[in-house]
Amino acid sequence: MATDDFFRARLDGMVDPQHPLAVLARRLPWSQIETSLAPLFARKARLGKSR
Repeated sequence: MATDDFFRARLDGMVDPQHPLAVLARRLPWSQIETSLAPLFARKARLGKSR
């Protein structure tokens, strides 16, 4: 395991894969969620706001 910082723990080593939230995260359809939410977070032109 190569790491830049010997004393920095990796997140996947700290999370219990059997924890209910970790199990839920693996079951969620992340690509569908991202596709449906992406338009809501897209950058929009700010008309009339000049600095």
